[in-house]
Amino acid sequence: MVGEKVTLVDSAHETAAEVERVLAENDLRSDLDRPGSITVYVTDIPYLFKEVGERFLRREMERVERIDLETVLVNGSGK
Repeated sequence: MVGEKVTLVDSAHETAAEVERVLAENDLRSDLDRPGSITVYVTDIPYLFKEVGERFLRREMERVERIDLETVLVNGSGK
């Protein structure tokens, strides 16, 4: 229970609103009538991340690739 002077904030909603504002402000919003693709780079097991991510997002992740973080930091490429 919280007091009358406490405002609860939904951080996911506020983050989405801020991302939308920044994209619009910088003319980066897509004009496509379809969702974009999702590419994810992970340092763990790709198929496990893909399984959980698709369940969470309720849509397909087209590419989930494993990268080596040390290689990325040294060479700029994780492959």
